[in-house]
Amino acid sequence: RGYVAQPEPLPDRQVMTAPPPVKPWKPFAAGMATMLVIASSVAWGWQTMHTPDPAQTQLDATLAPLPDELSKAQLQALRQASPSPVAGLSKTQNRLAQLRELKPDWAWRYGDSLVQQALILWPQEAKPLAQQWQQQVNVAALPQPYLTGWHQGMTELQQLANRLNALDEQRGKYMTVSELKSAVFIMLQAFNSAVPAEEQLRQLADLPENQPWPAAQQSQTEQHLQQLIARYALMKQKTAE
Repeated sequence: RGYVAQPEPLPDRQVMTAPPPVKPWKPFAAGMATMLVIASSVAWGWQTMHTPDPAQTQLDATLAPLPDELSKAQLQALRQASPSPVAGLSKTQNRLAQLRELKPDWAWRYGDSLVQQALILWPQEAKPLAQQWQQQVNVAALPQPYLTGWHQGMTELQQLANRLNALDEQRGKYMTVSELKSAVFIMLQAFNSAVPAEEQLRQLADLPENQPWPAAQQSQTEQHLQQLIARYALMKQKTAE
C-alpha cells in the first residue's frame, strides 16, 4: 500500500484592510486653527507693546511743542477744504480767552514748572538742566542796577526841589550855578541809565505811521520788555522759595 504525502496546510492569510480615508477638511481646519492662534498671539503682543502708557502720555503732553502759526499758503489750502466756521470760530474764541488769562511771566513760569518736573522724575540727571535754566533766567533778567536808575533820578530831583524851597525861606541864601548844574547832571545820568518802558513806547508812538520802525529802536524796546518780564519772574521765583 503506497503512502501519499499530504500537502502542508497553508498559513492563515490576514486580510489587510485599507485605513479609512482621511477627510481632507480636517488637516485644513487644524492648520487654520493653528494660524489663528498664532495670529491672535502676535496681535495681542503687538497691542500690548504699542498701547500707550497713561503716565507716559501725560508726561508727553507737558513736553509737546507749542503750536506754530499757519503760513499764508497753508491757510489758503485749508480754506479750499471749507472748514466749519461755527466750530472754528468757537475754538478760536476759547483759545483767545485762554491767552488773555496768561500772566506776563507765563513763559518763565512754564519753564520753571518743567524744570521742577524733571528734578522730581530724574533728580540727579536733571541737575545740570536746572542750573542751566537758572543761569538763562539770570542773564535774561534786567540787571539789578537798572532797577534803581529812575528812582535815583527822582530822588535827586526831589532833593533839588527841597533845597530850592529852603532857599526861598532863607533870605540871603542861594545856590550857585555850578551847584545847580551839578545836581541836574546827576539827575540826568540817573534818568538816562534807566529809560522807562513807557518812554520807549512813547518814542515809538511818535514815529510816522505806516512806516516800519527803526530796527535798532524796536529791538531795544523788545529787549527791555523781555528783561522786565524776566526780572519780574526772577523776583517772583524768589518769593515762592
